[in-house]
Amino acid sequence: MRHALSLVLLSCALLGPAAFAQKAEDQDQQDPQRAPQVVSVTPQIGAVDVNPYLKEIHVKFDMPMDPEGYSFTTGEPEFPQPTASARWIDAYTCVFPVKLKPNTTYHFGVNSQTFQQFRSKWQVPAVPTMCHFTTGAVGTIEPATEDQRDLNIKAFDALCDAVRKNYSYLELRKLDWEKLFADHRVAVVEAPDTKEWTRRAAKMLTAANDLHITFQVDGKVIATTVRNVKSNYDRSGVAAIIPNVTQLGRTVKTGETDDGIVYIFIGTWRSKYVREILGVDNYLSSRANARGVVIDVRPNVGGSESLARQFASWFVKDRRVYAKHVYRRGPGPEDFTPVRERTLEPHQGLRGFDGPVVVLMGQSNMESCEEFLLMMKQADNATLVGEPSFGSSGNPKPTVLPNAVSVILPAWKSLKPDGTTFEGQGILPDVLVPSQGVNFTKEDPVLEAALKIIRASTARQEKE
Repeated sequence: MRHALSLVLLSCALLGPAAFAQKAEDQDQQDPQRAPQVVSVTPQIGAVDVNPYLKEIHVKFDMPMDPEGYSFTTGEPEFPQPTASARWIDAYTCVFPVKLKPNTTYHFGVNSQTFQQFRSKWQVPAVPTMCHFTTGAVGTIEPATEDQRDLNIKAFDALCDAVRKNYSYLELRKLDWEKLFADHRVAVVEAPDTKEWTRRAAKMLTAANDLHITFQVDGKVIATTVRNVKSNYDRSGVAAIIPNVTQLGRTVKTGETDDGIVYIFIGTWRSKYVREILGVDNYLSSRANARGVVIDVRPNVGGSESLARQFASWFVKDRRVYAKHVYRRGPGPEDFTPVRERTLEPHQGLRGFDGPVVVLMGQSNMESCEEFLLMMKQADNATLVGEPSFGSSGNPKPTVLPNAVSVILPAWKSLKPDGTTFEGQGILPDVLVPSQGVNFTKEDPVLEAALKIIRASTARQEKE
C-alpha cells in the first residue's frame, strides 16, 4: 500500500455543511477529474477535551477513494503516535489507529503538496487539509492486578530475551540494551492489561528506530516507529518529459521518448502484481533495439525479492552475486550463521537487453526494492541515479510471548556483495541527484539525468 508520513506545514480548512458534502457525493460520478475533499474528521478539527484513550482517527472524503493509498502527514509540534497502519473501512472513510496522551494538542495533515497518496478512485489527489485537536486530562491508571503483573513479568522477560537472541541488528543500533530494559521494566510490568502492556513494550523498542520491529496483539499490528522520507518522484513531473506514458495495470507504466528511450515504471514488487510486472517481458521483447531503458522504482518500498530478481534477470549475461546474508542464532555478536550468497541468473528464453540501462531510485526504496537495486548494481551497462535508499531490510520473524503477544524482530543481516551491511545507510546511487528544493510536480531532474546518460552513451557508441 502506498503511504506517507512526513513533516509539512499547511494551512487549510474543512468544507462546510453536510448538505454540500452529500451534493458532492452525488456529483462525483459526473466529474471524475474533481479533487476529493475532506468532509469530516473524528475528532473534529479544533475539538478540545478529546478522550485521550481514543484509539482511532476517522477521515471521510466526499467521493469514492483509492483504497491502496493514504498520506497522513506530520505537523508541529505533536503528531498522533500510530499503533498500526491506516485502513479503509469503506470507499469514503480511512481510519488511522493512534495512541494519544492527555493534555496534548495534536496536529496532522491529510495529504500535502509533496505527499498525495489520498486519491480518488480516478487517481486525482485530495485537497491537502490540516487538522488539530486537544486531548483532556485523565486520572492515574490503576496498577496491574497480581495475576496480570505475573503475566506481564513473564512476557517482559521473554521479550528482552528474544531481543537479545533473535534481533539481527542488536549491535548495529549501538544502544545500551540492558539499561533500556531496566528503565522501562516498571512501566511495562505495571500495565493494567495485555493491550496496554503491548503499547508500552512498543514504546520501549522505539529506541531501536527499526521499522521492522512490530508487535501483534488480538490481530492488530502495533508499530514501534514510523518512516519520514521525502519522495523524489511525481507522475506529473514524468509526464512533462515523457507525455505518452501508459498505465499497464495498477503498478506498471511504460512510455518512450521521441528518440527511442524506453521508460518503465514499477511501483511495487508485491507478488499480487506478478502478472503485470512479468508482463513487461513482452514489452521489453518488442523494444529489444531501443536506444536505452529507464527503470523507475522511486516510490517502490519492496515486496517479493524473487519477483524483482526475475525482472532484473533481463539485464545480466551471466551469474552474479548481488547480495549476502547471515541469520542471528544467539545473543553474542558472533552468533550468526555462515554467510550465504544470493545470486542473479540471466533471463531464460527471451533475450536480455544489451543497451544502456538507468535505474531511478530514492529514499522511499527499502526492503526488496533495495535488493533490486543491489541486483542492478551487478547488471551489465546499468547506472543508478537519484538519492540513497532508506536502508532497511530485516526479514522479520515472530516470537510468541507468554501473554500471546507476538513480537516481530528482524532475523537476518542483508549484506552487500562485499559483506558490509546497508541497514541504516541505504544503497548509494552511482549518480547523485539531490531532491532538495525541487518541485517534482513540475520538473524531474532525476529522469532528465537518466536520459542524458543514455544519450551520451549511445552517442559515443555511434562515433565508435
